[in-house]
Amino acid sequence: MNCDGQINLGDVNAFVLAVSNPAGYAAAYPNCNILNGDINGDGLVDYGDVNAFVALLGHTAGGVGLRAEYLWDAENRLIQVQPANGTQVYGDKAVKFWYDYLGRCVQKEVQTWTAGSPDDYVVTERRKFMYHGWLPILELDAMNSNAVLRAYTWGLDLSGTLDGLAGVGGLLAVHQAQTGGGAGGGGLDAGDYLYFHDTSGNVGQLVAWA
Repeated sequence: MNCDGQINLGDVNAFVLAVSNPAGYAAAYPNCNILNGDINGDGLVDYGDVNAFVALLGHTAGGVGLRAEYLWDAENRLIQVQPANGTQVYGDKAVKFWYDYLGRCVQKEVQTWTAGSPDDYVVTERRKFMYHGWLPILELDAMNSNAVLRAYTWGLDLSGTLDGLAGVGGLLAVHQAQTGGGAGGGGLDAGDYLYFHDTSGNVGQLVAWA
């Protein structure tokens, strides 16, 4: 709120001024955008932002606040990333992952924090992943009747097989469904990308089909 590039207690007086006297804030901080104080995202800088502002300060208390928690299952697989409890602010994201019996990630869910409680998350994205062996082939929108978002085309990897080296050097193209025809099977279109590899399997070029 004081436009010094840091979120800390030095912003408190400026925030209070913005809430209580917007004209006074504009005069005191002519180069600052008062909407920096719209922390709950409702388009207003008012008392509704106070709790979110306090929580935001908690993110960086002392300059090094606890920002995120990582949760792992008994197989050492990452299953959740979320803001530390008590530090959430409006718009924060929590991400969850699910795995199959082979350890492949088969679903990802993104949740957005919307209110003043750690339980007030709303699911904003859910994706499913399908594989051929270890090679991802489809990415599906689980919130939209499993519509195809992306499809992956693979050729032979460096071993001369489809997955002898886990597909290294074998990814040929990614088809983007949102452009209208790629992932639906209608061929490459302007939203699709081709991958070119060197002899070690490293991606050397990523080329839009257009």
